[in-house]
Amino acid sequence: MNTQRALRFSLINAGLESVPPQIRELIQNDSSFVRDLGLSTELVSKFGDDGPLVNGSALHAAISKSISDGVCVSVADQTGVEWTIQCLGEGDDLKCQVAAGNHCFVIENVSPLASLASRRIAWFDQASQRYNFPSDRVSHWKRVLERSPLMSEEYSDLMEEIGRSPVAIFEELERVLEKRRVSLDDLIPSNPSYYQELAGALSGETVAREFVERSSACAVNEMLKRDVDLGLKFGLLRDTSPWFAASLELPAIEEQALESALDWCVANGDPISFIALVELAFRSISVYPSIQDAIDRAIRCFLVDSSDRDRIFSRFGSLLVLALSELQRRRLFAGTPPFYRRHVAFAHAGILLRAFRNWSDSEWASIERWIASVGIPVRFLTVGLVSLRCEPRWLPEYADGAQLLAEVIGRIRIAAEASREAITVPALQELVLGSESLLGTLSPWPRPFLSGPMEGALEYAQELPSENWEKIEGSLNADQLSVESFAAFNTFGLVFLVPLQLANMAASALRRVSFAVETPHDERSAFGLAGGLAITAASSRSTELASALRILVRVLRRRNRLNAHPVDELRIALFAAASHENVDDWAKFAGEWISEIAFELDDKKRAGAYLFHIRELTKVEPRLAKWCSAAEAAVESFALM
Repeated sequence: MNTQRALRFSLINAGLESVPPQIRELIQNDSSFVRDLGLSTELVSKFGDDGPLVNGSALHAAISKSISDGVCVSVADQTGVEWTIQCLGEGDDLKCQVAAGNHCFVIENVSPLASLASRRIAWFDQASQRYNFPSDRVSHWKRVLERSPLMSEEYSDLMEEIGRSPVAIFEELERVLEKRRVSLDDLIPSNPSYYQELAGALSGETVAREFVERSSACAVNEMLKRDVDLGLKFGLLRDTSPWFAASLELPAIEEQALESALDWCVANGDPISFIALVELAFRSISVYPSIQDAIDRAIRCFLVDSSDRDRIFSRFGSLLVLALSELQRRRLFAGTPPFYRRHVAFAHAGILLRAFRNWSDSEWASIERWIASVGIPVRFLTVGLVSLRCEPRWLPEYADGAQLLAEVIGRIRIAAEASREAITVPALQELVLGSESLLGTLSPWPRPFLSGPMEGALEYAQELPSENWEKIEGSLNADQLSVESFAAFNTFGLVFLVPLQLANMAASALRRVSFAVETPHDERSAFGLAGGLAITAASSRSTELASALRILVRVLRRRNRLNAHPVDELRIALFAAASHENVDDWAKFAGEWISEIAFELDDKKRAGAYLFHIRELTKVEPRLAKWCSAAEAAVESFALM
């Protein structure tokens, strides 16, 4: 390659590295793009993590010859070193040893290059079952393998398809984590096809329930028919809502398989798969009455008697934060609804948790520090706050381990109530039925009944009962208003859909008393009041309450009743901004409040943290930039003075 062409190639490669993975993959697979730029492409294979690079076509030819002729074949790597290729193994599972001097590597899964079709097909039958290939892909590859040994690119495509399967990704994660050395690339794959296979692909759905029932659950029903064990272990990672388990077909699952999966999940699984198995088990009681003992045992072991419970849920929350923030940073699934990105992140967090479950507390603490050091929690919070505009009922705070535990408990209680008449074992009744049950006291109302990850949209909220409406109305009509006047309003707003009329009534009440709300002198009460009103303004889409709240916060701030960190007030501002569904109105409201906070800063350390969050916000949602530019400049000038 001459100097000019090498320079051109380097510039093109640098440009490709700067674009998101999905776009880069589309560009690289565009033959007209490659042709127009005068590039040539060839497959390159690498042995191990730090091994040599070898031309893919040359390696393919050497392996094929070694298999067919039973001889050792030499191939040179890109540095000119000669490597000896030797076929190993008998039967259908062939491997190749690649050796040079003291270095030796083994290439697995070379049977697709064998000359005998029966050997190729026998190997693929085992591989497709192990990696739970969908039936359409099984049919495709069987046709190809029956025809002839795979060509170089075909072989590469098949290995890539195997490598992106959830089973293979999990096995690779376990291998990497055994070394106790990880990177973001190790933990968060960049291939969107892996996530679509793990969590299901959108088929044009814009509503969470439609996606779960039409696409996600249907694919898992097929998975369960192919292999019940793998289907239960990997398919149930999609269970981010109660609609999922309700859409699965019970006849495909026998009692013994369900009991074994429950026992496995308690020892090795994750909260998402666990709740799916419990919901399925409750549904099956009428068919398998004896499974009640297994349900009781599993719930007690996983949630009640387990010394690992809080650790499991805390780790799961941290891994959820990691997964969702990295999906955002890499622009994977950009443009999809927030519920889908959360759904994907929950499923992958389940895979990660399984791989990390045997890490000690001290080892895990190092992971937590690393996650914080690279800005993951800030990005997660930012993404969650921006997403509220579209789905205002799932807050970033719900990724906390304690709330994730409450979510699982709530769903178990709901599933148990749906099967109340079928539950006949007294111990199970005492464990799960009613608010006075053991689970009811483990996580009291309202936390178990806050919105789940797929229930952020307004249409999934329950209507506020009329008796609660009257109670709230009476509190808001009092001559004097205090924090307690809004307590029921804010609490019910977390669980129920507060009508717009009632939210606007709260705004009118604030104006009626000229925003003179009696607050205790502790900071938490004032912050809780403002945060609760902001959340209710968002979930009711009350722009009137959001505007009144901004004035209230200003009054509290200037009366020294609310001296919150500017980043905390930023959260309140973005909660309230979600009352505006239109993105331009949202950006204007949020930007103006962000600017107001900026121009009242008097602490340089706080200003530096606030500046970082403003910049993260404009990265996630560039339409905020024009409304935040003055605030960013002012904060930067003050912080760096």
